[in-house]
Amino acid sequence: MNLGQIIALAMGTAGLGGAAWLLSREPEGEPAAPIKLPPAPGGSGGGSGIPMDENEIEALARTIASEAGSGTPAEQKCVAWTVRNRFRGKSIYATQYPWRSQKGANPPFASAREASDSHRKLAREVLAADQSQDPTGGATSFFEPRMQDAFAKAGALARAGETGSRTIDGVKMSDITRFKFYKKDADGIRRSWAPGSAQYATAGRFEFWGSASLLAKRGNPAPIAVVGSGLDLLGAELA
Repeated sequence: MNLGQIIALAMGTAGLGGAAWLLSREPEGEPAAPIKLPPAPGGSGGGSGIPMDENEIEALARTIASEAGSGTPAEQKCVAWTVRNRFRGKSIYATQYPWRSQKGANPPFASAREASDSHRKLAREVLAADQSQDPTGGATSFFEPRMQDAFAKAGALARAGETGSRTIDGVKMSDITRFKFYKKDADGIRRSWAPGSAQYATAGRFEFWGSASLLAKRGNPAPIAVVGSGLDLLGAELA
């Protein structure tokens, strides 16, 4: 999710199919600037405050397609809500266009892949929804732990001078040298994000993170495990 060229991956398992566009520099520091959100889900805002025009819908739809294109409905919905939370009240299109890969925080998410009608439908629904329907509880960033672990291993090989394609933990990579800046595995990312951020939720292969101070105001609940499909999602706290 960072600086570098975007690469297409042929995923070795069905569970990794959504991560088709990956970059060559790992996330660094706190994953997102603090976003002013309600202290807890359930407020009556009625929509994101983002204009419901075709540019905004397309920007969110392409972000869903690029970050979780072949993911489960739960994964796609949580990704969509995280993007909405990151841009809350501001234009997604203004930052995500022109459509391109992610480079650090500019843009904060990838938008290189074309959206489908189902992605556009989800984008419309999420932009129009009340904040209380957010299954992530206000997350503003996300990453895939299994992929991060694979990238860190590829980076170590690349720094040792190896090149070419590899399959690492079921992830097929066309050129491991693109990952030579990946030095942190999933636990390393969690440690680097933890000072100002905290895990809000999990959905499938994704972890969703947001402001630690806002979560503390809610009593630091355990991460929400998002389950279900489509619009019928349920949030259950992990034991």
